[in-house]
Amino acid sequence: MRAPDVPEGVLTLGVLLARLSPVVLELLAAPLGVDVPVGRVLIAGAGDDVTMAEGDVVLLVGVDAAGEAAVAGVTRAAAARAAAVVVKARPDQHAALAEFGGAHGVATVAAPSSADWGQVFTLLRTVTSTAGVAVHDVDHAPADLFALANAIAGAVGGATTIEDRQLRVVAYSNLEQPIDGVRRDSILGRSVPPYVMQRDEIVATYRRMWGNTDIVHLPADDEQRVRARMGASVRAGDEVIGTIWVVEGERPFDAAAERALRDSAPVAALHLLHHQAA
Repeated sequence: MRAPDVPEGVLTLGVLLARLSPVVLELLAAPLGVDVPVGRVLIAGAGDDVTMAEGDVVLLVGVDAAGEAAVAGVTRAAAARAAAVVVKARPDQHAALAEFGGAHGVATVAAPSSADWGQVFTLLRTVTSTAGVAVHDVDHAPADLFALANAIAGAVGGATTIEDRQLRVVAYSNLEQPIDGVRRDSILGRSVPPYVMQRDEIVATYRRMWGNTDIVHLPADDEQRVRARMGASVRAGDEVIGTIWVVEGERPFDAAAERALRDSAPVAALHLLHHQAA
């Protein structure tokens, strides 16, 4: 058997795994290689009568890696030409899983025994749902949130902060770009300052960001010496998990800056999910 030819721009198993930390998922065997097209993320519990299809990434939830249900799940996935099977497994079970998956012609992927299936599912769904993001934006994404903040600051053109859903500042750029008091206080306090959230227009802006995927703009307040800002929500599927704010630098934001910020949000989602799972 051989992997089918993959059209340009189609998400493959190799790209999927490259966008996730090896701490989350470890490839054990890929008998058809990693240039296999990926489609749905499918949950298949022990005894579930779910229909697997070509390209599925099948999560064998509630299945003992050494049990009959795992054998049956891998066998069914191989018959359906699934892209991969994900099983929770201890390191001492990896070799047997790799051998069995290899013999049946389906990629086998191990998740740590301590992993939360909900987080694994969300991570995979986030990657598959952002498959349209340019490969260079994610495959060479910075290794941590602070490096990502610097990358966004350089691409968009302004000092950047990344917040979680509780408005805590989890990362910020340090590229010597113009800042203001609000940014400084956010970094020192590691959260959005209370005096900012006391303003009705700020609360309304956050609600608007969390309600849709539009880019938002906050005008400058010369009296308070606050620079203009642009923000975007960060989402894992339909769930808002954070926000990105960029302070306007030496030049006003233009359409290219908006596009760079919008393209950065899916990448930030992957890093925030890693941060939350750590």
